[in-house]
Amino acid sequence: MDDISRLLQEAKPLYLQRKQIRNRVKYHCMVVAVVAIFTPIFIHTHQNNIDVGALYAELYSTDTNTEYYIDEFDAIGII
Repeated sequence: MDDISRLLQEAKPLYLQRKQIRNRVKYHCMVVAVVAIFTPIFIHTHQNNIDVGALYAELYSTDTNTEYYIDEFDAIGII
């Protein structure tokens, strides 16, 4: 019985250390996941302020003086 008690006493600090490392890894993974989820949302909402109503008004307008161009990505744009 003494051998088992001694082994458990030796194993307890190692178990607690590994448990702490696992918890730290879980925490870091959660932080990375939150950043990965919310960063594109913040970038999209702050840098690409697109007025969809103005875009549709421009696309469906009946103005005959609209000039079109093709940019370097072969996308058609309106001047």
